[in-house]
Amino acid sequence: MKHAITITLLSLVFLFQGTSDLYASSMPEMMKYFSTNQAGIQLTIIIFLVSYGIGQFIWVYYSERYSRKKVIVFNILVFIFASCMAMKSSTLEMLYIARLIQGISISGLNLNVKAMPLEIFDTTEIKIFFTYFALIWGAGGTIAPWIGSNIQYFFNWKYNFAALAIYAILTLLMAIRFIPIQSGKIIQNKISIGDYKTVLTNLGFISGVVAQSCTLSMFLAFNYYMSFYIQNIKHYSELTFGYLSFAAGLSFVLGCLLFRFSINKFNSNKLSIICSLVALAAATLSILLNNLASPSIVLTVIFTCLIIFCSGVMASENIGITMMFFPKKASVASCLHTAIHFIITSIFMYILSLFSYSSLLVISSFYLFFIMVFLATNQYCYIRLKKRVIA
Repeated sequence: MKHAITITLLSLVFLFQGTSDLYASSMPEMMKYFSTNQAGIQLTIIIFLVSYGIGQFIWVYYSERYSRKKVIVFNILVFIFASCMAMKSSTLEMLYIARLIQGISISGLNLNVKAMPLEIFDTTEIKIFFTYFALIWGAGGTIAPWIGSNIQYFFNWKYNFAALAIYAILTLLMAIRFIPIQSGKIIQNKISIGDYKTVLTNLGFISGVVAQSCTLSMFLAFNYYMSFYIQNIKHYSELTFGYLSFAAGLSFVLGCLLFRFSINKFNSNKLSIICSLVALAAATLSILLNNLASPSIVLTVIFTCLIIFCSGVMASENIGITMMFFPKKASVASCLHTAIHFIITSIFMYILSLFSYSSLLVISSFYLFFIMVFLATNQYCYIRLKKRVIA
């Protein structure tokens, strides 16, 4: 039964990432369709991320008072409605509203997918689950842009949202069949202000969330910045971008796999540090090359894939240690983890959208910043957890 629950939960993880990455290759076309600029289309991403984060505070209340299954099923239904609404959008404002609803519904799913393993799995199973969580999250970012580029090439951007609705229907059937009415452990019935205060004042947990924001930003930056650069500046097709995005996403997945099969063989924190330093060197070298000349798109993608490969290892180690600070406050920890790290990520993405996509120096500099912040915050998180500062 645990295997069926795990597969169902991980299928929802794929939906999280697909919602944000499926139409990445369509953004230049959407910019023309709605007669807006780069920032106008990227705002659909920012709205989704912010509502994704804030929505956690809505669903944490209901998740503790009703069965997680009911909350999951309800949010999948809302997501299906929002996806159909996005597909039918004739104005940018209508698309913004649809993305807002999508973000809120996905937040309810994310909250429960992160909290449920803490209630039904043991410590080792939790680590393995969250490794697969990061792996499937990366797989979503790998496959979604490639699928979206083909949908864009053969149909148009609206059919991306139709594909999301169809996939959501499949996950709905799995959730109804396999997710139990309640979790294996006793769920706390009341959430107090003190619970939020306990989590928010744990600096180890907060530093871990900031570190997670950096790994998410490294992954998203490629799709949302390079989509415009590759198609509008280099004049490659949406299919070419789809394949390049696939290569970047695959790099993340391989990084997650490396971490998964190294858990019992190497010190996971030391592996994360090594990968962080390799990524730091790659970002620094990329900046130097962009200052000296304009590197080829192939060389750019190689450097980016190396950075994202390392971020796969970094993200896998980070989410595992961060979520273990509060096993007895699963919903609150999951709520704040997602809310804070998505809001921080949305701020990073907004700042990135303000820069022109005509130069690779911008994204290389952002990568350097993300890696340095990750190194500092993730190490602090690890040290605090090692000292067993756990509620």
